Amino acid sequence: MLEPCPAPATGHSHAPDDPASAQASGDFAGVLAASAVPVPRLTEAMLDEAERRYRAGEILRLIAGDLGVSRQRLGERLRDRGGTTAW
Repeated sequence: MLEPCPAPATGHSHAPDDPASAQASGDFAGVLAASAVPVPRLTEAMLDEAERRYRAGEILRLIAGDLGVSRQRLGERLRDRGGTTAW
């Protein structure tokens, strides 16, 4: 004989740092925080290289991929440095 399925969790009675509970209740914030990958820090040397490559004709998407960051983040950092608004 089949047993009835448990009722879905409706509240947030679980501890926020418990990924198993977060997953069961549909609250993925705890899961994302527990498995977050650190974002690489863009050093001045990396930004210099990115700017040099961009001015040489490479597209920002490829440069950003090589540096392990998004195109948007790289463009924002390069704009913050000044020099051009074409990023």
